[in-house]
Amino acid sequence: MHVAAPFLRSLSALGEERGARRLLGLGIGALLLAGWCAFAALARVPVYAVSERARLEVEAMTHPLEASRPGRVARSALELGRAVNLGDVLVELDATVDDLRVREEEARISALERQVEAARSQRAAESDVAKATSRYAKLSLEQAPARMREAETGRKLAEEEARQLQELRKTGAAGEIELLRAKSEAERRRAETDVLGLEPGRMRADTQTRESAARARAEGVRRDLASLEGDLALSRATLARIQRERELLTLRAPVAGTLADVAELRPGRVLREGERVASVVPAGRLRTVAELTPASAFGRVRAGQKARMRLDGFPWTEFGVVELQVARVAGEVRDGRVRVELEVLSMPRTVGAIEHGAPGVVEIEVERPSPLQLLLRAAGRRLGAPADPPQ
Repeated sequence: MHVAAPFLRSLSALGEERGARRLLGLGIGALLLAGWCAFAALARVPVYAVSERARLEVEAMTHPLEASRPGRVARSALELGRAVNLGDVLVELDATVDDLRVREEEARISALERQVEAARSQRAAESDVAKATSRYAKLSLEQAPARMREAETGRKLAEEEARQLQELRKTGAAGEIELLRAKSEAERRRAETDVLGLEPGRMRADTQTRESAARARAEGVRRDLASLEGDLALSRATLARIQRERELLTLRAPVAGTLADVAELRPGRVLREGERVASVVPAGRLRTVAELTPASAFGRVRAGQKARMRLDGFPWTEFGVVELQVARVAGEVRDGRVRVELEVLSMPRTVGAIEHGAPGVVEIEVERPSPLQLLLRAAGRRLGAPADPPQ
């Protein structure tokens, strides 16, 4: 009996100690559960939309250098990383055929110019002849009345002399021969007067004939000159076209910048029309261009959101990340991706000079939900997923 009482008391003490521990454990568990619930409901977890492809680009557009015409390479000055100025000659294609065409057309133009000059001189000469003919005809018509009056005076004088000789012949003072001579002279004077009376009409008809012939010659010269001038204009246009085509055989820098993506061109290589041989990257600020899936971009990525870029080849734990901000989001899907342009806020100081084209991965912070919201979303996606078909 004396032994059982202490034993019972020991069992009771042990039971009380286990109850206290249980209560303490339950209290700690309740506190942890309350803390986790508070964390799940109140904490905020950043959610990122991750790009499938991304790279750094200059804000100014990169200009491709392409062959505008097919041809054989004669000389190439392409060198990766070379700084170029606007209009620098970078590639020259063989232009032997075009040079021959240029010289042929120049010779044709020179011959046509001489013919046009001769036709213009002939037109001026014809114009001078027509003017001189007109002046001569006008002067002749003005002189016709004077000659008519002169002839009329001579006729009257001859008739008066014949009349007087006729009177003298009756008295025997004048001989038969003298009378015949006087009558003949009077007849000649009358005939001359009649001819001079017709002269103005003949002169007008002759003037009209000459003027018609002059107009016909002038019209012919005008047609010839117009044809020559048309041929000359066509040849000049052809020469300009050939020279333009000749210029296309010379590839020049479209902008000032640095050569990138340079193809290896050796003399003799044949380029196809539109074949890209290099790119010219102009100087300017860098931006980031990322491509995201439509599901991760539409309705989630907006201008002004913060982002970061981890550069390929530069571990972010060592070199850091590029801090970005969303500038523009494309409203259309292209090749199954959505283009997002981001402004560079800061570059990692531990990274050296970062150039155009550096690739990486962009993470855009699209929201900060609570862990409970994430858990409910995951459960909803799980419950909404189609069931596996029976085997």
